[in-house]
Amino acid sequence: MIKGRLAWVFWLLVVLAVLTSTATYAWVAMNSSVMTSGFELTAISDSLYLEISADNQEAKTYHKQVSFGLDHYVHDEKSKELFFVTQGNLPELGGLQVAVFYMSEHMAPGYGNPDGTYNGTGEFFVRAKSDITNGSDSFINITEKLKVGDSLVGYYHVRDAGYATHAEAGVKYYYKHARGANTFDYVCVGEYAQGEYLPRHTYWGYSFSDTMGDPKPGSMLNIIDPDEENSEYCLKKTIYIRCSEGTGDAKKLRVQSVEVAGKKNYLTDTVRVYICARSDKGEVATALYDHGEPEAFNGELLTGVLGDAQEVITVDLYVYFDGTDEDAYYRLGFLTSHSVSVTFAIDDHNYN
Repeated sequence: MIKGRLAWVFWLLVVLAVLTSTATYAWVAMNSSVMTSGFELTAISDSLYLEISADNQEAKTYHKQVSFGLDHYVHDEKSKELFFVTQGNLPELGGLQVAVFYMSEHMAPGYGNPDGTYNGTGEFFVRAKSDITNGSDSFINITEKLKVGDSLVGYYHVRDAGYATHAEAGVKYYYKHARGANTFDYVCVGEYAQGEYLPRHTYWGYSFSDTMGDPKPGSMLNIIDPDEENSEYCLKKTIYIRCSEGTGDAKKLRVQSVEVAGKKNYLTDTVRVYICARSDKGEVATALYDHGEPEAFNGELLTGVLGDAQEVITVDLYVYFDGTDEDAYYRLGFLTSHSVSVTFAIDDHNYN
């Protein structure tokens, strides 16, 4: 069982920033963040045959329980901020590559009227910030903002250039994010290691809302890396699970249950727990617990684990607040604290 104590102090951090790419397109960004004052995580196996460690390099550290202690943050200029975040998956087709055409004075006439103005056809984009690349590699569709006769100079035309199931080194991949029935943005999800499998690959991102109390889940996503040290978007811990020495192979490693305890408040249902398990054989399995819909949780991970300490399963645990939840908004002076418990299980061994 994984026990975590999360203490959150909320305060107002509203950014009213007008971001302009051209004189005809702008928006107001509004965001809230939370202060992490402490985080404590303990892992306990519910099975006689499972052992857990926080350090896979030392066999002697495998026990029935492991504690990470307390990560403490002080309310000063060095304090840790935690922003709302959400996650999703790339489609079954994999990662999308795009072809990008800049509308210079020379190029614009070929995509509109002879004088380089909009003729009512085609789609056009502006660049957007991309945290995952430290650049401006995403593209927001602004076609609906254009009027016939508006200059196209300074915009971009973006086309699909095919999906890839396995990544090529140095290539940026995209997620085609629907915003409305017929409007799509191209969200850069970054680069991946050579050969990495892309279909259903998990991405993490945040977006801005211009209305307090409305998360606007269809807003443009900005992809982030949740594994960065001192991440501003989630709390992460890694544990290692194996079968004890002298045991047989285990079947059906799973998350038996997730419990979120503490005083119930308006943010409780925005808590998410994401579990990612990786075997020595290269198998990867994930489970996402949504505290707003606990009955929908499916904690199945791996079909089996080799016995007699022959295999180590690496499990990353992420706890975060989902910014797309309708309850994910700021309240002045609000304090909330929850404990999160995750119970791992396997099928019972039969030694009779």
